Amino acid sequence: MKNNQELRQQWDDTVIKYGNLFPTYKEELVIKLNIIEQFILEKDRFPLDTVTNKTESKIRIWFRTKISNYKSNTKIFKDETCRRILKDFNDKYGKYL
Repeated sequence: MKNNQELRQQWDDTVIKYGNLFPTYKEELVIKLNIIEQFILEKDRFPLDTVTNKTESKIRIWFRTKISNYKSNTKIFKDETCRRILKDFNDKYGKYL
């Protein structure tokens, strides 16, 4: 069995080699908000969490969690850039929420 230092070194090597494949939390926020934006533009409504479509439900639950974190200024929303990204999204699509 490998010790923690060996595992840590392997992880660090993987991140260096493939780091571009792991989105940052800011990139993930933008990617998922773009998914929601496309949904709104296609269906002219916000994703619901009470539908049988699991993808739509997951999107809605993810967004609800982000709004909760935004309001409490926790997790990624301690970062002012992330707060601004979500605020701009809400300003643009607030009528669908």
